[in-house]
Amino acid sequence: MPSYKRFLTNSVIAVLLVVFTGIAGAQTNEYYDSSGAPTARSSLSSATIRIEFDSIEAGFVKLPTLAANENKPIFVNSGGTAMEAKSVADANTLLGTELTSHKDASGGYAGLTLFKINFKNALNTVTSFFTNANTTARTYTFQDRDGIIADNTDLTLKADIASPTFTGAPSVPTAANGTDTTQIASTEFVQNAVEVVDEGIGIGQTQTNMAGKVLGDVYQNTLEKPIQVSVTVSSSASAGFAQLLVSPDTNIPTFAVSEVSFPAGTGRRGSVSAIVPPGHYYLVTSSNVTLYKWVELR
Repeated sequence: MPSYKRFLTNSVIAVLLVVFTGIAGAQTNEYYDSSGAPTARSSLSSATIRIEFDSIEAGFVKLPTLAANENKPIFVNSGGTAMEAKSVADANTLLGTELTSHKDASGGYAGLTLFKINFKNALNTVTSFFTNANTTARTYTFQDRDGIIADNTDLTLKADIASPTFTGAPSVPTAANGTDTTQIASTEFVQNAVEVVDEGIGIGQTQTNMAGKVLGDVYQNTLEKPIQVSVTVSSSASAGFAQLLVSPDTNIPTFAVSEVSFPAGTGRRGSVSAIVPPGHYYLVTSSNVTLYKWVELR
């Protein structure tokens, strides 16, 4: 072989040796090890040189191709014989196999006794967060794209300022009627309180002259709120009396709520009065008196 050809061949092999020495260091490696050829200033057959190049090629084959493998992680294959590029999904699966060993029987990570997730606002200046204060096992389904949290029973949601200004229609639990605390009152609580007040006697009612009602007849309060009945009678020549009776469960009242009596002689007036609840019956029984005026607050 001419000397210049030996020089070029030796130079190429020397460069390849430098490359692989830089990859694996100055030690035996599985990519390429020279078999000793060529020795300095020796002449070799082309077959011997091809053997060396075939060994170098076999080392490169163990590396993944670069085309179409942009930004992919590299892993040693399962046989430990070469390296290969993996997709992100496959890489996660391989890493998950190792991470699974740290999980407990339920699939969670042991030791996370306090789990806290922070949320930054768009300006990255305010952090809102929720923590899990539940003491028993629970599975949470976090909010979907509409912002709905399927199970927020044990989530402690916190406003990050002293007096937050809410928008939209924020809701709060409705307190029981009669609650007297510093908790927030919902509009439903206020409406319930207003309805209780509206049911009180005298609210939205007026004094009404009940012309046509007579002594001795039974009447019923058919309204949804109480009424007040006031009946004035006049005495006669003989001693007399009048009683206002009320009953919740019979159309013949027997319970005397109010009573007035007169000695013999005309010219005297007296009244009986009572509050009659919704649905109750009432009547005025009398003896030796005449009706002067029948007025109801209704």
